[in-house]
Amino acid sequence: MTNEKSPKRKGGRPPKSATEKRRYRFTLKVCTAEKFDLLTKAGQAGLPPTEYIRQSVAHSVVKERMTPELAEFRRDVCGMKNNLNQTAHVANRDGYAFAAQMNRELCARLDNALKHFGL
Repeated sequence: MTNEKSPKRKGGRPPKSATEKRRYRFTLKVCTAEKFDLLTKAGQAGLPPTEYIRQSVAHSVVKERMTPELAEFRRDVCGMKNNLNQTAHVANRDGYAFAAQMNRELCARLDNALKHFGL
């Protein structure tokens, strides 16, 4: 018989790796309506609010804000829409020959704007 002792087993779960540990905290301020909205959605999903937020962050898709160039393009297209509406009024009032020329100019402007933004 030898007097060697077998290593004593430690109880409990194995320690988490550094990437699995949750050691960062975010403080989030919400209004009353947002709080109840969050609690309602988490309850419907059957999750605690913190886990609901974690899953929302992991699976959400965020739209980027409109760039100044895209905002300019949008304004240009809205202006062209107004011009097209005015062209329809002119066509009804003065005849379609004059309105056809205005439409050609408008289409050329729209084509240039689309090419400028690579659309």
